[in-house]
Amino acid sequence: MDRIRLAAAVVVWAAVGSSGCGGAAAAREDSPAPPQAEPGAVAATIGGEPISLADVDDRVRGQISSLEQQIYELRRQTLQQVLTERLLQREAERRGVSVEELRTTEIARKAEDVTEAGIDELYERVRSRARGRTKEQLRPELELEVRRQNLASREREYREELARAAGVRMVLAPPRSEVPIPPDAPSLGSADTPVTIVAFSDYQCPYCHRAQETVEDVLELYGGKVRLVHRDFPLDFHAGAVPAARAARCAGEQDRFWDYHRGLLSRMTDYSESDLKRRADELELDPEAFAECLASGRHDDAIQASFQQARELGVSATPTFFINGRRLEGARSIEHFVEVIDEELVRAEG
Repeated sequence: MDRIRLAAAVVVWAAVGSSGCGGAAAAREDSPAPPQAEPGAVAATIGGEPISLADVDDRVRGQISSLEQQIYELRRQTLQQVLTERLLQREAERRGVSVEELRTTEIARKAEDVTEAGIDELYERVRSRARGRTKEQLRPELELEVRRQNLASREREYREELARAAGVRMVLAPPRSEVPIPPDAPSLGSADTPVTIVAFSDYQCPYCHRAQETVEDVLELYGGKVRLVHRDFPLDFHAGAVPAARAARCAGEQDRFWDYHRGLLSRMTDYSESDLKRRADELELDPEAFAECLASGRHDDAIQASFQQARELGVSATPTFFINGRRLEGARSIEHFVEVIDEELVRAEG
């Protein structure tokens, strides 16, 4: 689990936060929430002919789904904070100590220590983005991130212990999207597995490259319990994305889709025709069959259909994952995946 935890640290430590100018003014705490109209409600009329809210929503179904997911995640994060505060307060009162004393005893002192092995592994994962800085130059940041991850992991573990003892039951339900899987979609794992991850990716997207390490860890961690389905979402401003998607599907004709797929997501190049053919040679694919497939463009309709499906689902960035219909956007840490997958496994068990 140390390796898995460090995988999460890479994403968190390497991510660059951003904020935008402007934005809506904060609502007053005493302002009433706007009323929620029913889908069948009338939004407008033309000469007495109604236009329903459902007519409007059908045009923006995907965007609404994305917003619903953002609202859910905000509520979920806040709920976890409230649960943690109340569970710690209850336990502190039961023991007759302060919350800070409880945190020190049960979290700070019981969190895993920062080890040299942990620092080494984290450094290896971020080396490509370290801009030439050595492990010793980065040591303060590496130590801080490993320590932060260890503390966060112990806090979650302790919260779960208290939650089980207190009989906490999570009622907040996540939004789900229906994500049909076409027969030609490349997949790993059985369709009978309790958890299906549909991944919309762009081979030229650096965040998809970062997420690939996490996806590999997820597959290793859960074995036959998870099915992975690849879907193409080549962004317009990535000139090599469509050719790369085409090449991966051509490799699939020779039963090497996933090997080619992993190569594309582990080594960023210009994805020129010569590069794509060189990658095929590395996998010892039939060069003539691969070149003929690449030139034919016979997979372009499937790639476009995948792109269109993503648009209908409200996907606007890569990578975007749907775990049993539950949306996760961006290069998330493995802890995000573990949380959702574990919940889905419990749900599948009834």
